[in-house]
Amino acid sequence: MDWLAGVAGAVLLVGMFLPWYRYPRLDVTHDAWQSLGGLAVVLALVCGLALALAVLTAVHPTAAVPIAVTSLLALVGLIGTVWLALRVAFPPSLDRSVRNLLGRSTSIRSLGASRDWGLWVGLAGCLGATAAALIGMRDEGYPRAVREASSLEIESLPAPSPEGSA
Repeated sequence: MDWLAGVAGAVLLVGMFLPWYRYPRLDVTHDAWQSLGGLAVVLALVCGLALALAVLTAVHPTAAVPIAVTSLLALVGLIGTVWLALRVAFPPSLDRSVRNLLGRSTSIRSLGASRDWGLWVGLAGCLGATAAALIGMRDEGYPRAVREASSLEIESLPAPSPEGSA
């Protein structure tokens, strides 16, 4: 499941640069970096952990490090997914941007705000990385490198004879 976390992390990373919110009356779109503030940092951490998990599982000889990264990804992913679900339900305010553009404050509803397709790509990537981490925490199998190393045959040698015995 670690490869699935890596794919979901890549989808989330690409999705963060796509338009998340569209304001047709202002002819403006915002991506995750422009509209989410602190949540964008959490989502970037989810991306990094998911991609690191895929790479570490493939190259690390023991299971300890990938298991630790999986646990951390599950925790950060749950926080990010819940926070992102709240942002899907309640889009961020553009009050400061509108005040700078129009010179007056207005409500977000009067601007005709809509959720754009990048938001759904990002949500799918975040959900996928979190789900893969939660499933991966249940997996008791070892990474491929550990399985291959444990299947090597070690030649048994007879014990040396003690010195001085007849």
